[in-house]
Amino acid sequence: MLYQLSDVLTMEGKTESASISLELESLDTAMGHYPVLDKTPVELQFSYLEKGKAKVCGTCSVTFGASCDRCLADTKVSLDLKIDRILTVEG
Repeated sequence: MLYQLSDVLTMEGKTESASISLELESLDTAMGHYPVLDKTPVELQFSYLEKGKAKVCGTCSVTFGASCDRCLADTKVSLDLKIDRILTVEG
């Protein structure tokens, strides 16, 4: 996922919002393969802090298919993700 942030990184007081489709179809780890059953777009808010620095906040929800560790029945695991980061670009 790519998003153009040049205005937010250079213009004082600039904020932008974006809704970006989550491209994740499965999560493959050493513990197993977990297909994505449901997902919401990634909702992001970018805010200028100072030249070359912006705050990124956002949310997303993803539901994976998994097997219960105890009985091996198919189950759903839902994750509500929250993003709160400072982005710094040097140059």
